[in-house]
Amino acid sequence: MTDEGVFIMESTTYLLIGGGLASSQAAKQLRRLNAQATITLVTEDPHAPYDHPPLSKDFLRGEITKEKVFFDDPSFYAAQQIDLILNTAVTTLDPALKTATLPDGVNSL
Repeated sequence: MTDEGVFIMESTTYLLIGGGLASSQAAKQLRRLNAQATITLVTEDPHAPYDHPPLSKDFLRGEITKEKVFFDDPSFYAAQQIDLILNTAVTTLDPALKTATLPDGVNSL
């Protein structure tokens, strides 16, 4: 990320979109299978991937702590060299060109 808050991504081996269970688990499996791959997870959420149903139920009722909602501590992604891009939507995908458009422009996959 640049100082202006613009993301610059030359390329990534795997692009995961969304901050839920599927992206979280996919990132872990991809890292286990390929230690050298670049993995990028993009989510509109302001937080690392978390378990959505417990957030809307158990956490809001005060039955679990905030830490229990997250699949992993946010530091996990950095330690596993998984690029985590928060507060960002993928606006379009072009599989033929292998590009994903983020609000700041086009970034190649």
